[in-house]
Amino acid sequence: MPIACPACRKAIDDAVACPRCGCDVDVLHTIERARSAALARARAFLLAQQPAEALIHATTAWRLHHGPDAAKVACMASCSLHEFRDASMWHARVRGCEDAVA
Repeated sequence: MPIACPACRKAIDDAVACPRCGCDVDVLHTIERARSAALARARAFLLAQQPAEALIHATTAWRLHHGPDAAKVACMASCSLHEFRDASMWHARVRGCEDAVA
């Protein structure tokens, strides 16, 4: 997944430094890989009908990057746990992420 350079906003696929401005973006790639791994674990736990574990990993993914994908998994896990206030909060975060993109 491409990331945006924090200095010049150029989309960067897999470079250590931004080809446009030279900004070091290696740590951002490391964070994105950790977020992707946490989200994959969350989805696997949700499919395995272990929503408490899914929520832990989805929350980790959310903390690394506020994306709608992590919020959606957390919302589904919260619903499965009958934590409807938390599910409502996660749903609002999904909507907030989608509204920010639009």
